Amino acid sequence: VAKAYGRVALPSVALGGGKNKKKGDVAAGDGARDGAAVGGPLGAGNPRLNEIFEGEVSLKDAGRRALQWVIAPHKLEKFMAETCENQPLLVRRAASQPGYFDGLLSKTGIDGLLRDGKLRHNRDFSLTQYRDGVRKTIMADTEAVAKASRVWDLFDGPEKCSIRLLRPHNHSPAIWKIVAAFEAFWGTGGGANAYLTPKGSQGFAPHYDDIDAFIIQLEGKKAWKVYNHYTPSKGARKNGSDANAAEEMDEDEGAKDDDEQEEDDDEEE
Repeated sequence: VAKAYGRVALPSVALGGGKNKKKGDVAAGDGARDGAAVGGPLGAGNPRLNEIFEGEVSLKDAGRRALQWVIAPHKLEKFMAETCENQPLLVRRAASQPGYFDGLLSKTGIDGLLRDGKLRHNRDFSLTQYRDGVRKTIMADTEAVAKASRVWDLFDGPEKCSIRLLRPHNHSPAIWKIVAAFEAFWGTGGGANAYLTPKGSQGFAPHYDDIDAFIIQLEGKKAWKVYNHYTPSKGARKNGSDANAAEEMDEDEGAKDDDEQEEDDDEEE
């Protein structure tokens, strides 16, 4: 999930080598770090995303192309004029477009990061759980390097913990380029989180964020519930865990369900 939040420190210099390049230009084959190809260690990249960064193109123009790719077949001009900051937009991919976002991130890629010892608890990722109106962070008292076997036991076992990967763009050059290009296009800070949730589970309470977010379903299926604009009561918390806020949103007559998909697969939101 590419999810914009806060401010992420990204270089203001060109993303790679090449002759006669101007600040902010991107050349084909340049990577987020050390000339790695888009996709890097977590996959071979996405062919369409690679095309977005082909040739010499300004980072802002790359952001425009990347946004059009994310919302296609909806037109960018109409999105900016009518949808952006006004209403949600649900994009349903045609059956003829399987793997549209392949190469960004995968469950297999996350497993590889864990087995390579690249993820620390509560610094690079966290294990979350939401049950009976209570949200918990599992193993919240450690920043040790995670053991893959223990993480998957908590994911697959009765705890059914969600994996929240912080800053996936640190590991996926493809996501790194999207974030950098979106920053240039929107003229503001951006970032990303990724979420992997077991079947029949939930990692966070119903909540609202104070940012604009693009949520990309990379694998599996998920039932979403989208609410109308919510005015929180005094003391209600944003970003995820307030049971009172969840109850108030459920009482909103305008609450809408999108439950066409059954949760019968592991999910990455």
